[in-house]
Amino acid sequence: MKRYLVSLTAALLVIFSLGKCHAADAWSTADTKRELAFDALYVYDLQQNLTALKQWQHQENPRLSPSIEKNTFLGRNASERDITNYFVASALTHLAVSYMLPEQYRQRWQWLSIGYVGMDIRTNLSMGFRLSF
Repeated sequence: MKRYLVSLTAALLVIFSLGKCHAADAWSTADTKRELAFDALYVYDLQQNLTALKQWQHQENPRLSPSIEKNTFLGRNASERDITNYFVASALTHLAVSYMLPEQYRQRWQWLSIGYVGMDIRTNLSMGFRLSF
């Protein structure tokens, strides 16, 4: 996990430090709204994952086991820190990719990402990972 985060962080630093990184097309208010929608869902997904980890650690939910994690980057024994770092790094990567894509692809990328995270949340909800605010 550490190797992945270090590699991803290094790649992003190189990309952004080149000074040539700019949007393929102008960034619109609609782009911002879609990115914020993605981020809100992604934070909810992060919280579901952290809730699942805590429930597993305290054996509050017998349906859970570390082997249910499907994310190969996190693996079976991911810590709270590993999960949080992964979500932060991937959210920043999503923003960078969104920013660099031409408008027609950016919209598709953002909508597909929103749908994908929405399906993750739905799966987590079906497994009993509800959050209380």
